[in-house]
Amino acid sequence: MVNQNKMLEITHIIEKCEPFLSLNSAFIEINSLLKNSKFNKENGFRYIAKDPLMTCIVLSKAANSVDNGRILTLKKAVEILGEDSLKNIFSQQIMQETFLDSRKDENEDFWLHNLGVGIISKIICENTIYSSKADELYFAGLLHDLGSYVIKKYFKNDYQIIQEIVGKDPNKRLLLAEKKVLGVTHQEIGTFYATKMNLPKSIINVIRHHHYVDSSMDDKQNIAIVMVANNLAKGMKFGKSDNFYLEPIPDWVWRYLQLDQTMYYQIISDIQDKFDIATAFIK
Repeated sequence: MVNQNKMLEITHIIEKCEPFLSLNSAFIEINSLLKNSKFNKENGFRYIAKDPLMTCIVLSKAANSVDNGRILTLKKAVEILGEDSLKNIFSQQIMQETFLDSRKDENEDFWLHNLGVGIISKIICENTIYSSKADELYFAGLLHDLGSYVIKKYFKNDYQIIQEIVGKDPNKRLLLAEKKVLGVTHQEIGTFYATKMNLPKSIINVIRHHHYVDSSMDDKQNIAIVMVANNLAKGMKFGKSDNFYLEPIPDWVWRYLQLDQTMYYQIISDIQDKFDIATAFIK
């Protein structure tokens, strides 16, 4: 059992932690644009929208600059901040970050998983009665594993222990391992961090419940779509999730979303095409 001191340590670290980035191809493109003086709102948006941590920073900065708080879309956040502010934000972030202990291949695989979940969430949403929320679902899917990024960044030793436990578990139960080591899961840590960053409530609910859709009363359709997309991204081997377990989707989810399970045979090629297009820039 995790003691109270551990829980206090986790809370303290998340309260004090600053926004951070992860080394992946989208980040490298932003860095290249800045170094070569080619960054503008349009091409900046193209790569920011592919990365959960850059998206998180922009949504947070925009929300903190307006009176009514949380901004629902990245496009709106980019408009509010403007080109010069975006340049300043990412120039400062890049200067603050050191990646001496990071390896692109590990970060790249996890990033690709999250990008894949975002793309699949949007495509599934477009095929439901909630199609007007497709862009919102893309970013909910992109950000669903925000807590895992926080664990990798601020709890490195604990993360290694968690991975060792999962590796020895024939059922690959990540959430149980996280509970055993940290006392909380990446869903809860992601919720703490997303709340601190002033992200939209609908995204926070997806982060908090994407493995247990039954546990939320709000934004149930968003959570259900991301849960389905998360498992499909694993099955299609888009990157690499920390959670290898393919979760059974409750029957009621299909009915609730008014989805026909055979729909997947019709949209798989579309999903693969969109993922290939989104990642075509990777060198």
